[in-house]
Amino acid sequence: MAAALSYTIKVWLTSIIIGTFALWSTMIIFSPAKDAPWNELPLFLLLTLVIAALISFPSSLVFFVSTYLLKSKDVTPLISKIVVGLIAVMACFVTFAMIARSDHNSIFDRGNFTLLMCYSLPIPLCVWLYRLED
Repeated sequence: MAAALSYTIKVWLTSIIIGTFALWSTMIIFSPAKDAPWNELPLFLLLTLVIAALISFPSSLVFFVSTYLLKSKDVTPLISKIVVGLIAVMACFVTFAMIARSDHNSIFDRGNFTLLMCYSLPIPLCVWLYRLED
């Protein structure tokens, strides 16, 4: 159980950090503000990280349970990483779909889709980056 928890925390936190920097990078590149308070960017990054952690916490629990269950089964590491990666991306998609629906928007609106991609694409990368210890 400790190995699954450690793996989950590593993947979750790394994907949040990468996603937050990807989000801010796309915002700066595609819609730069001329009079932006650049000295406040670290505060906005920190705030975005905290919000991302809070919003993604339920998804991280789903990720942990799926990782723990697959680890307890006799599943090859390759199959385990594929299944866990797909479950994590689907949980991220469901989270963003719920947020978009609460605003009466579609997940495929430009801003929502960019947000979804910034946070869901790092997850499979992090799943493959870290090794689930025995």
